[in-house]
Amino acid sequence: STKYYTKEEVSKHCSKHDFWTIFRDKVYDLTKFWKEHPGGDIILEGAGKDITLLFDDIGHSVDAELLLKKYYIGDLK
Repeated sequence: STKYYTKEEVSKHCSKHDFWTIFRDKVYDLTKFWKEHPGGDIILEGAGKDITLLFDDIGHSVDAELLLKKYYIGDLK
């Protein structure tokens, strides 16, 4: 079953050692991914936040969006 998280819960996971983010109302745990991010540490700016606008503004590929599915942990409440 789907787990649900509030923005407040996600905001507590805001470091490189505990990195959750929101993208299109879904929650992802990127703790193990950020080091592999092709764009470098810039991804850490989204720790504990909604990255939807940042992600779209940069113009990520469809592959990048598909990669997120691996890190999905639940939906935004």
